[in-house]
Order: sequence, then C-alpha cells, then structure tokens
Amino acid sequence: MSRRTAEHAHLHVDFPEAPAVDVHLFDLDQVAEPVDADLLVEERDRAARFHKPLDARRFLTRRTLLRRLLAERTGRDPRELGSTPDEFGRPCIPDIEPLRFNTSRTGSWFAVALHEGTNLPGVDIESSRHLPDAVSIGRRILSDEESGSLGADHAMSPEHLLRVWTRKEAVLKAIGRGLSIDPSAITIPVGPEDLVEPLCVPLSVDEARCDVWLCDPPAIRLPDGLFLSVALALRS
Repeated sequence: MSRRTAEHAHLHVDFPEAPAVDVHLFDLDQVAEPVDADLLVEERDRAARFHKPLDARRFLTRRTLLRRLLAERTGRDPRELGSTPDEFGRPCIPDIEPLRFNTSRTGSWFAVALHEGTNLPGVDIESSRHLPDAVSIGRRILSDEESGSLGADHAMSPEHLLRVWTRKEAVLKAIGRGLSIDPSAITIPVGPEDLVEPLCVPLSVDEARCDVWLCDPPAIRLPDGLFLSVALALRS
C-alpha cells in the first residue's frame, strides 16, 4: 500500500520474516512551516546557529515531522520525543521500543523509516548530481568485488555511484554502525537496475554474521533524480 501527495509519500516495504517497514518521504519545502508550539527549546537554539534561513527551516521541519510520526505510533506527546545521537551518530529516543526508526535527507527531501520489532531499519536518499571526484569516491566506497562486477565505465558513472552509495548506506545504517564501518569493507548488489524484490545480503560485522534485506521501493514513482533504498537487518 502507498499514498502520495505533493509534500508527502508513504509506503510499506515488505521484507521476509519481519513486519513491514513504513517509509515516509517528505518534500520539506512543500510542508507547512512548524509553529513555535511544536518546537523544543534546544531545536530553536540550534536552528538559530544556521547561517541560511532555509537550512534552519528545513532542520526544524525535519525534527517536527519525525516527532509527530513517532507520537502517532507510540501515543506519546511529541514534545517528549526529543532525540540525541548515539555513539555511532544515529538519532536515538529512549523508551519507544519496540518502535525503531532511521532517517535520511538530501536537499529538500527527508525520509523516515519506521519498524516495530527487534530489527534495525536503514534508509538512505540521494539526489542526482555531478560528481567531479567520481573516480576517488569509487575507490573509497567500492569493494574489490563491486569494482570487478561494475567494470571501469560503470564504476565511474556518477549516477551509478549514487545508486550504489544509497544502497550501501542503507545497509550500513541497518547494521547500526553507519560510517564507523569502512564502506569498502562490505559488498552489496551494484547492478544499475532497481532492486524491486528484497534481496538478502549476508555480511560479517565484527566477527558476527548478519543478514540484511535490501530493496529500492518501487511502490511510488520517485521524483526524477532521487534515489531511495531501504534495508532491514536480521541478526542471527
């Protein structure tokens, strides 16, 4: 099931052996500006330090939308749900289990993945753009296996690199470690076609095995030039 308006898309991503992941995608520049009553003191203080008013507005809108979504699912007051980063930089809110969440942003776009269970969701969005340093980026993020399967031409295509990176970061977030793990240390599917059906990616992290389901949700038509990937870790 999916639904979409100009400012908000919502879809369910089904993975085997686990409840669905709900993904919300917002165009922050189309969402109504949050009112002061919706904002926490620390959020207003942080927004005041932004140099650009647009960046401050997008930050406040992201925080407000996230707390509203979490409040809808937990029945709590949104103002109780301020987040702080954990040791790996992930935003964390205490005492909302079994609900787990992950977020990503690029430009005016903001994605939130919600999942109820013991498994971690990961979501990443990227906007198509020119990458003048595509060669060096490819060398930093691609494993030897990925570079070999892509070939030199595909490995250095900016659009293809962004697709690969979106998938890879979603997987790293689902593992729960983010960029504390060298991206080139893991190998994921890197074909140019969308992963319409979830694909299981077996990984070893810190000598522990972890299966991660990965897909590029097809249920909504994304805006041109926007990549979205969702992952869910199933620890054995």
